[in-house]
Amino acid sequence: MPPRSVQHACDTFAEKEEKHRQRAQAVKQLSKEFAEQRKEQQQRLQEEAFHREQREVEQLDPGGHPAMVSCYSCASGIGAWLPSWAAAARRQHLRDRTQSWENKEEDDGREVLLGKLHAFGLRGAAAVREAAAKQVSVALEDSGSNWEDQWLKWNSLMEVGHDLWASAFHLMESLLQGVLVHQGDVIQGAEVQEDALCFKVRLSEELTGEFATRSRMGAQIRLQREVRFVVKMPEDFVAKPLVVEVFGLDFPPLPGAAELREDIVSKLGDKFDRAGAFQYWEERKEEFPLQSSKLRRVHESLAQYYLPQFAAEKAFWGYLNAPPGGCCLLGSLQFHIEEEEVRVTSCRRPAPTESLEAQLAIIDELCVEVLLQDRFLGERFAPSSMNFLAMTHGHAAGQKGADPKKIAKLLSAAETWGPGDSGWTQFDETWTCTDEKDWWGRTIREQGRVIWHKPGFELTYLNGSPGSESWQARAKRMARNAEVVSLRQQMDELKRQEAAQKRVALEQEQLERAAALEKAMEKLKVEAPRDPARLHKAPARLSAEAYLDPMVCVTRGPHAGFDEKSLMADARYKLSAALQAAGLYGTRAGHEALARVAAPRPAQPHIVSQVFNSGYPIG
Repeated sequence: MPPRSVQHACDTFAEKEEKHRQRAQAVKQLSKEFAEQRKEQQQRLQEEAFHREQREVEQLDPGGHPAMVSCYSCASGIGAWLPSWAAAARRQHLRDRTQSWENKEEDDGREVLLGKLHAFGLRGAAAVREAAAKQVSVALEDSGSNWEDQWLKWNSLMEVGHDLWASAFHLMESLLQGVLVHQGDVIQGAEVQEDALCFKVRLSEELTGEFATRSRMGAQIRLQREVRFVVKMPEDFVAKPLVVEVFGLDFPPLPGAAELREDIVSKLGDKFDRAGAFQYWEERKEEFPLQSSKLRRVHESLAQYYLPQFAAEKAFWGYLNAPPGGCCLLGSLQFHIEEEEVRVTSCRRPAPTESLEAQLAIIDELCVEVLLQDRFLGERFAPSSMNFLAMTHGHAAGQKGADPKKIAKLLSAAETWGPGDSGWTQFDETWTCTDEKDWWGRTIREQGRVIWHKPGFELTYLNGSPGSESWQARAKRMARNAEVVSLRQQMDELKRQEAAQKRVALEQEQLERAAALEKAMEKLKVEAPRDPARLHKAPARLSAEAYLDPMVCVTRGPHAGFDEKSLMADARYKLSAALQAAGLYGTRAGHEALARVAAPRPAQPHIVSQVFNSGYPIG
């Protein structure tokens, strides 16, 4: 390209770049102006909404409420810009105060619990607002920033704190409402303490919850006679977690797991490991009948997937080493903001004994291993148990915590449950405790996974007691299913016998054919003396003389009545053509090579070739 053309191309490119830059600046300026206008409009709408809500609040309670005034006391007018939902929460709190839930004395513990939960939720929302206002006021004293920027910061802190509190309250509410639905008669009272954000529930006796078998949980859930939740607001909602200290909530192992572990440890001694424990279980598992052993049913629910040996050993190792009952190790629940979403983790209290500490070290190592290797698939095929592991050991594995919605669902009360239709599942009352799905496999209705019952009872029959009509119908259905299973087993046994008979008949037929063939060969055997000279005599076609003059073969072409393709079947023709192409045909070595090539064998005589041996027919 000439130099002038190069310069022209550079100038054109520079002009285009300048046009693009100017256009981008214009678009950026328009976007900035539009954002400022939108921000001003939103602030104006929020101001109008606040004044409207403020007038309604003053009409409802002109004197104000001392517990709520503190959240408006931050400097530089932040309290003058409360959003509408905050004022609505204040109005609801005032209505709740006028109803005097916190001072109400009723005989029905269920209504008391519902009222106290409602008051506790509102008090937690107010505490979130106060904590956010305190954080903003401290930041305002440290920096001389604009009050509008401080309001925006307060609003963002409010949103984060509200998400954390909503997740924590939903988890506590799901747990307690499950007790209310299944065993509401054991609730004696509830209390919201004035000096701290604390919620206390009193029960007449301890309760034990059974997780649905298909959740694959290696533990139960237990509530003591007094359950307390103490909420501690963080100094910074973004950097630090919202902590809920828990008292009276425990997750003991499955029934019989602690005794089985002691037995295995005493038998194996120093050889107590995954492989040895699992082999011992396989040899002794029939001592834990499916009708009564939850441990056996949970393990069988995994065995039906035909897991490899190491996976089955890992699962049983976790069920076996679950922390024993009698010691409440759950200390607190912590709600964080991780990857722009709320996550929950748990902290446990120190173990009281060294043996328990060693057992906890085993389960810690196993849980971290499972999270590192199987969390991706586990959250899809076993979300309940995998999120429970993420709650207890997620941060120890360097991963994020559990989804609080999954944990709340796991701790919620089941609505419907029942046994399976065949096999060992007919002995499991929780087998059908699953989410309702459509024929596409999509979840259309969720339900909890816990069935609460009192000590001394295997299950609380919400769907009918053993003497009710529904229970009798279920007993008839179970008997009918058992009969069907028995008939199927008999049919399978008959099919196996028939297949074995067919195999025996086929083997007998093959033996008979071999004997018949051997007998026929004996009959057709030629009885004559052997002639070695005749057998070793070379055929006459091998003694045919070779062509002495290869030129005769080479010069025969279509003009002489010979077919080229037929001649190519002769090795001498191929070799002579190759020698001519190489210029070696007239040499002595070429003639010697052609002379050593054997002549083509004559065709075998057959009936057609012998038709004219006696001469041509005379017409």
